[in-house]
Amino acid sequence: MNIAYHSVSSVLTTVVLCLGFASAQAIETALTLGDDSAYFKLSVSPDIAKANFSAGYLYHQGARHIYHLDAHAQGQTVIGNLPTTTGIGIRGMGFHQKEHDGHGLGLGGYAIVNIPEVPGLSVKGALHYAPSITSFDDAEGIGWCELEGRYRIIQNADTTLGYRYIRSGIDNSERQTLDSGFYLGVNLHF
Repeated sequence: MNIAYHSVSSVLTTVVLCLGFASAQAIETALTLGDDSAYFKLSVSPDIAKANFSAGYLYHQGARHIYHLDAHAQGQTVIGNLPTTTGIGIRGMGFHQKEHDGHGLGLGGYAIVNIPEVPGLSVKGALHYAPSITSFDDAEGIGWCELEGRYRIIQNADTTLGYRYIRSGIDNSERQTLDSGFYLGVNLHF
């Protein structure tokens, strides 16, 4: 079976399972476009909002496929008197390209800091890392880092401007940047 087909079908299966949760929940979809990549993510938070589950897929120009599945404990806190939503958890990451395939199970989290002085403005940072001990196939560790600014244009839609950096070590070669660059996007909340 083609690995790219298997990877995409795994992500789609997870998306369908996420949609199958009970109806009392929050669902967020994100679509971002960069010069060399397109990214789609579906996130589900149960009604109690103490957890967040997501699945994402990134296509990078040149037939590189990158995907992830996340499970985070989520909560509200304050950083320097700024209301903040934080999540800490695990991320299963994988990539497929012409010569190499890699997978990893990493730890990490995110923080979304709201700026009260500018209603609707927030900043999000996320970092996940799978060390070589929890990386498989051709991967020797995978790191995923994002920083983005968000502006809520209506109650259930945000625009985003951000920067993404994904890097992995590859067996018997040097580290390789899987994706890096600025992107524009939208987040829809249901």
